[in-house]
Amino acid sequence: MQGSVGVHGILLLAAAAVLARCLLAAAVNTPVVQCASGTTKCTVTNAFGAFPDGSTCHVAAAAFPATEEELVRVVAGAAASGTKMKVATRLGHNFMKLSCPGGDGLVISTNALNRVVGVNAARMEITVESGVTLSELIDAAAHAGLALPHAPYWLDLTVGGLLSTGAHGSSVSGKGGAVHEYVTGMRVVTPAPASEGYAKVRVVNAGDPDLDAVKVSLGVLGVISQVTLALQPLFNRSVSFRRGGDGDLAERAVAFAGEHEFGDVVWYPARGEAVFRIDDRVATTKTNTISSGDFQNVIQSSRSTEQQQHGDVLPFQAGISVPLSRASAFIRDAQRLLDMNPGALCGGENGGILIRYVKASTAYLGKTEDSVEFDTTSCRHDGDAAMPEEMEQMALRKYGGVPHWGKNRNVAFDGAIAKFPKAGEFMKVKDAYDPDGLFSSEWSDQVLGVAGAGGVNVARNGCGMEGLCVCSEDEHCSPEKGYLCRPGMVYRDARVCRRVAGDAYADA
Repeated sequence: MQGSVGVHGILLLAAAAVLARCLLAAAVNTPVVQCASGTTKCTVTNAFGAFPDGSTCHVAAAAFPATEEELVRVVAGAAASGTKMKVATRLGHNFMKLSCPGGDGLVISTNALNRVVGVNAARMEITVESGVTLSELIDAAAHAGLALPHAPYWLDLTVGGLLSTGAHGSSVSGKGGAVHEYVTGMRVVTPAPASEGYAKVRVVNAGDPDLDAVKVSLGVLGVISQVTLALQPLFNRSVSFRRGGDGDLAERAVAFAGEHEFGDVVWYPARGEAVFRIDDRVATTKTNTISSGDFQNVIQSSRSTEQQQHGDVLPFQAGISVPLSRASAFIRDAQRLLDMNPGALCGGENGGILIRYVKASTAYLGKTEDSVEFDTTSCRHDGDAAMPEEMEQMALRKYGGVPHWGKNRNVAFDGAIAKFPKAGEFMKVKDAYDPDGLFSSEWSDQVLGVAGAGGVNVARNGCGMEGLCVCSEDEHCSPEKGYLCRPGMVYRDARVCRRVAGDAYADA
């Protein structure tokens, strides 16, 4: 790697390049829960303005509890009538349909559960309600001279939402970069028998084996009311960037995992470049530039959440973690593939893949081993997304990758639960907390492999183009537009919808 890169320009790119350039998003302030009549006849969406299958989530009613007591009453009322429930966060950054209970269901918004309950400086802990955003948590901790050690890069995530989907930063040092590794206690409102008033608050603290289910739950155990997180004394970080060619990326990216506490990489295949973020703790001497060392909360708060509209672009996200031990081989295969069409990623030559590092977790639905996460965004204009789709299948099927719970299309979750050895333990807790499955939906049952729920793949005309299936016949693509189901170019077991007419690499 050679040459330093301008800090502020690359900081923006490193944090936002993968997402910001191609996300089809509604305005940031648009509510994800909107009702036609008071709190009835509602729709639920997400920050991207669409679910992967293009459907609209209609629900019978919505509730907006502002206290735990109100939350208990809401859950009790729904449980007493056998009504399905789901939780929606403030801006809905989950790409999947985790917040849709179905047409007769109730959506519970955590928008008003937005208080910082307290900071215990002596114990170095913070307790917040589940609707508090990551930005608000970071600010409250810093005011007390404390810091959350690791966090995702997008600050308007809510604490309840980011925990439910296992959101993370980038680190295999210490406890790692996943926020759920710093949870010391949770209060969760679940259904209960009539003898207990149809709802109860379950208090789950460190040492309770249920915590390994509750801290990454996909929202199927109940509603998170409050979360307590372990903090550390506020510390400084030094951040710099080095740009280099990607010829040795397969080896360097894996070695880089253990070299810097907060390091990540942005890979630009079309340029043949990679930008390495060199990011470590330093002595707490306050300075005025990020490159020389800035407090943890300042650096966390510098991450971009920019989203852009791109006309008719139909983007999809894939966040897939490949075991660290197999990441080098995956990168080499991905390079072979992308060399055939370097501009295949969303953004053309500026299209990047964000490479982050995730440590193995005790959470039942957390990463089972140290991993490298590859975050990509692909755009299908009237153009071709066959290469990114092949890369996705390659990561999942050939190299044993697992999907990020919050940002993938249906196909990424096909058979995914079988890769989590403790999924059975999770299901035991689910059955104990919500035996009637009131917080489950058809989609979550399919993802979790519930008997009789069927699979997440939806076989229909065009399903391969929509990420609802891996194509097995031409009708799963769009043959009338020249898209046919074809084997992969490098990973021959892949099946992708590739535009054949006029495509230089279509006949392989």
